[in-house]
Amino acid sequence: MSKLNEVWWKKYEPKTIDEMVLDSDTKEYFKNPDNLNDNILFIGHCGIGKSTLAKIIANIILDCQYIYISASSHENGIDTIRNKITDFVSTMSLDNKQKIVIIEEASGLSSNAQEALKNVIDEYSDTSSFIFTSNYSHKIVESLR
Repeated sequence: MSKLNEVWWKKYEPKTIDEMVLDSDTKEYFKNPDNLNDNILFIGHCGIGKSTLAKIIANIILDCQYIYISASSHENGIDTIRNKITDFVSTMSLDNKQKIVIIEEASGLSSNAQEALKNVIDEYSDTSSFIFTSNYSHKIVESLR
């Protein structure tokens, strides 16, 4: 694919924390893997870099295996939790790396999917972490928040 055919935003999307428009304290916080041991929820307006930051954390900071789910599309039902996510977190990583599930627009998950996800998180919290992005915190069940 030629550079002329690349999507503009994808071409210029930040690839590291330093390339993101964040204050220095926030950049330093996310550069430290010790701060990223738990699940993360990024809430904010469209286009502020929530998904980009989630991918940078998974790829560069933690150097882990990850799966990317877009709950704003067809991946928002309980079947996605039962099949795609559970299959991913229940298998061992070939290189013994931590696993992360990135769920973009988590507020788009059905209520049944959110309830099922709570159980998956509890069961696989030793080997997997979850990063959620959302524009609306009130659409995510309290137990996931």
